[in-house]
Amino acid sequence: MLPDSFPQFLYPCCTSLLNRRYIKSIVKSFTYSDWPEIIIVVEKLLTGFDAPCNSVLYIDKSLKEHNILQAIARVNRLFEGKDYGLVVDYRGIFGELNEAIDTYEALENEGFEREDIEGTIVDASEEIRQLPQRHTDLWEVFKDVANKNDIEALQLYLEPIDIRDEFYARLGKFAKTLQLALSNPIFQDETPEDKKKKYTNDLKRFLNLRASVKQRYGESVDYSSYEAQIRNMVNKYIGASQVKQIVEPVDVFDRHNLEKELEDIEGDAAKADAIASRMKKTITEKMDEDPILYKRLSDLIEKAIAENRAQRLSDADYLKRIKNHLDEMREQGSSSLPSILSGHDDAKAYFGIINEHLPLANDIKSIIPLAADIALRAEEIIDSHKIRDWIHKIDIQNAMLNDMEDYLFSMKGRYNLEFSMEELDKVMQLLMNVAKRREGYGR
Repeated sequence: MLPDSFPQFLYPCCTSLLNRRYIKSIVKSFTYSDWPEIIIVVEKLLTGFDAPCNSVLYIDKSLKEHNILQAIARVNRLFEGKDYGLVVDYRGIFGELNEAIDTYEALENEGFEREDIEGTIVDASEEIRQLPQRHTDLWEVFKDVANKNDIEALQLYLEPIDIRDEFYARLGKFAKTLQLALSNPIFQDETPEDKKKKYTNDLKRFLNLRASVKQRYGESVDYSSYEAQIRNMVNKYIGASQVKQIVEPVDVFDRHNLEKELEDIEGDAAKADAIASRMKKTITEKMDEDPILYKRLSDLIEKAIAENRAQRLSDADYLKRIKNHLDEMREQGSSSLPSILSGHDDAKAYFGIINEHLPLANDIKSIIPLAADIALRAEEIIDSHKIRDWIHKIDIQNAMLNDMEDYLFSMKGRYNLEFSMEELDKVMQLLMNVAKRREGYGR
């Protein structure tokens, strides 16, 4: 509100400026955030408005030729999780739309080529007619599962990543088509209630299955496959409390939260798989720190999984064995490294290589601190040469290797170490490989 003392002759200019700022802020929020969800437009935003997230356009205004093309272009932008835009026509303009498409001059004005737009306007009913087939396609993923009511069998069947990916893709198509169908009054009026209930119940069933297998096999969560539109449909037609929410996998060293997560997983085998998948991820990340320990743990985990799948190991014993391996990982993985390496993740990885491959001393008590010192210095040398995209620059890598060679030779002379040139070259190459791999983690 403007103060009483504000000059009257400035009101129109200031009001216009405030309106422009307000409209700009609303449009920006609509484009880049979750609020507002809908904008009612009278005259504006036919041109210069580009919000790829915009999914639905309601038209209650007479439009002709290029104005129609401009309008529908508001919902035809690509966006993550958006396969198409919807146009809801309250004025019956689609006859005009066909004329606009046939008018090449109008297409030229908007920068379209004829082949770019032909076939892009499809009646929603045609998409909805795909729903029964997409429902069948989704069930077809599990054609080789004898008892499709056996949740454990379904989860085990989805263990291979390629089968899981196919399941996720078909589930996504079915969910989006069902979402479109349920928002369509003709579908709602003409489809029997038992069929609609079958579709929504199966969606709930498969969404919960997806959440369970992501948790069981320790997948990182990709929320683009469960975007806002699907969540809204779940809330409206199924009930959010009836669908298991997907969460990020918990770290194996986080004892409290891991135990809490396991409480929500049904079945001993599923719990064991969840632990094993997180352990395998940790082993991959930490293998360089202690290759002997983590390679042995990896083999033990794979052996336990294989015996359980072959039914030579009961689910209860499988869970017990995996928990024993987890305890060993926690105890040795957190205590076997010298405290001086705390906070130096790269040096921890280098330490495992140096400690295993470089003969340093006959006395084990002397090896550990010396290997830790060398690992810290290797980290300093490598970091001092790092520049943007260094893993693709041979001259930078050669500089790292030269400095490490000079340093290791100085340590050889100082401590009278007995390692050959072949051993030295092998260690330096291993260190370089680890440095490149860790850079690839995107830390």
